[in-house]
Amino acid sequence: ANEKKLNQKFEKEINSLIATNDESKNVVYSSKENIFKKQRVDSLLARAQTAFQEDNFISPQSENAFTLYSAALSLDPSNQRARSGIANITTFYLKQTADALSKKQYSTADKFLKIISKI
Repeated sequence: ANEKKLNQKFEKEINSLIATNDESKNVVYSSKENIFKKQRVDSLLARAQTAFQEDNFISPQSENAFTLYSAALSLDPSNQRARSGIANITTFYLKQTADALSKKQYSTADKFLKIISKI
């Protein structure tokens, strides 16, 4: 009877360790995913900043600041750097629109407004 109680106690402890180990694995996997996601976001933000500095706001199609900032936001919706980057692009095109309007370049202003509407 004593041996049976010891076996049951031993079995409980093993099951507890296995459960703890599974939880630890989940934490490790979750941490790895978060690290990978953060690295991906950081990489996208760096590329977006380069594109912005090179005035590649909306082109070329796959490597422009807007697309890269948007990709970062899709991975991290609360990322302030990505939000600010998109706001800066919008501000640029708003200024371009105002400048075109002041020069009575209405078709140019219209072009910029169409760009803004897609941001």
